[in-house]
Amino acid sequence: MNKELWPYWMKGAVLFSGLSLLASTLILLMLSEVVKDPHFRYLFGNNLFSLMIIAFSPLTAFLGMRGSVPSFSEIFREGISLILITALAYFLIGALLGWLYGKLKNRNKPPVNRNLS
Repeated sequence: MNKELWPYWMKGAVLFSGLSLLASTLILLMLSEVVKDPHFRYLFGNNLFSLMIIAFSPLTAFLGMRGSVPSFSEIFREGISLILITALAYFLIGALLGWLYGKLKNRNKPPVNRNLS
């Protein structure tokens, strides 16, 4: 399928979930010390906590609404499920933002007739 024909909500959802998967995987690899390259650690070393807050904020907000916020060590024990839940949360956020962008961008254009046979 041509990416130019994707609706804006799908573009936003794929973009946000892809970035979420990348950031979550990098964070978990750095915390488990699988990545030991000093140049890579220098790039994110001082900002690792900030990157963690940004990447996992939908999940921690959801857990906070439930009334129980587990510690980070409890969250990271479930690394794969954390990555997938975070990607799903960012997929939904990206879909919503893409849908809003599409609505705002196309509000002055006439509707397209797709019944051309």
